Amino acid sequence: MKHTRAKEVRLAIGALAVLILFAASASVRVAVMLTVARLTPTRTVLNLKGSEAAARGWPARTPHAHAWPEPTAWAVRSAWAGHRRSKGWAQTWGYDTHSVQVDLSGWPLPVPRNVRVWWAWDDPAWVTTAQSDRGLGLAWSGVVVNPLLVGGGLWVGLVSLPVGAVIVRRAVWARRGLWVCCAYPVGASRLCTECGRAVVARVG
Repeated sequence: MKHTRAKEVRLAIGALAVLILFAASASVRVAVMLTVARLTPTRTVLNLKGSEAAARGWPARTPHAHAWPEPTAWAVRSAWAGHRRSKGWAQTWGYDTHSVQVDLSGWPLPVPRNVRVWWAWDDPAWVTTAQSDRGLGLAWSGVVVNPLLVGGGLWVGLVSLPVGAVIVRRAVWARRGLWVCCAYPVGASRLCTECGRAVVARVG
């Protein structure tokens, strides 16, 4: 690339790799901590009742072979760092009988996913060996895409823009007949009399 040294290109690529790895580690750690902590998101994004809730169905697969009753309420709440909780539940005579809660965390895409379900455990009709807490799962789309977006964004701001400014400055110097390494006038000598570097038409 004109006005760019091979060493600078290697450093820029290395910086991109480091920033992506850093973003991968940070995004997964923060998202997992938020999910494991089970903090309650406070900002209500969606709140449905009755037929509107029933139309959405359950936010995750239910654990029984036979169908659950339709949810009578549905809510979505969010918090910082992409923490989002979706919950649907069914009520009978004012008591919650069935419930499914899905916690997602991560930005811009969710990384960990935790599903918890509740039902009338003491009702023989709902006996099952399924676990209420299905544990922590990973959404691989977030695991792969988030580091690329976050690390790439950091690279553009911290590396690409400063390097681009240097390349533009060197191009301006070259058009003015100045040596791109130090802006000293280019003479007949093969070595720059200012910085001592070899003067070439292209920097490589």
